[in-house]
Amino acid sequence: MKGEVESVLEEKLEDLNETISRYLEELKELRGEAEEANLTDVAERLNETISMLKELSSQITSTNISFGDVMRELARAKRVISHAERVLEEVSEEEELRSQIYNRLIERINEVREKLEDLRRELEELVGQEGAGSISAALSLIEGLVEEAQDSLQKGDLRKAIRLLNKAEQMIRSVENKIERLKRMQGGHPAHGGPEAPSTIGGKKRKKEPGEHEEEVEEHD
Repeated sequence: MKGEVESVLEEKLEDLNETISRYLEELKELRGEAEEANLTDVAERLNETISMLKELSSQITSTNISFGDVMRELARAKRVISHAERVLEEVSEEEELRSQIYNRLIERINEVREKLEDLRRELEELVGQEGAGSISAALSLIEGLVEEAQDSLQKGDLRKAIRLLNKAEQMIRSVENKIERLKRMQGGHPAHGGPEAPSTIGGKKRKKEPGEHEEEVEEHD
């Protein structure tokens, strides 16, 4: 059980690091644009947000971080990232920066669409696995969010497009984790892809002891 909790926390921290890196990249690009356009106040706000994200990143990557620290940092991360999202949305109203933001959003939409194609291909290998259906439904929801973001972008509503893409990217990371877990379970349960078999209950009829351990892990998932 402890190993499972640590594994989940590691996934959350990895996702968080990816989110922080993406926001840092966007904020730095916009800070450069704001400085070139002499938007001093905007550049200052962006710089403050960049500093907050850098500090958060250094905290969660510390080798001395404890379980309690992780939970506290995850809670703090939500506030910092929400702040970064608000700053990006508000900055999107600056006319001088709209072109830069628009182009970056187009790139993000294309990246999410490519990732969706990759995930659908991976999911094809897991058809019949318990949980594959819910993952397929999640991918359809993400596709809908991307289409809506594209539509908002064409209408000039950059704020809405940003919110929709943030949600789509968050769901993408969740789906990636679920697919990885299914792959691990598939490797430990050769018969899991088919109908439920009585021989798998409790692992009693399995010859290999590791199979019993993996069955316990699956129940917690």
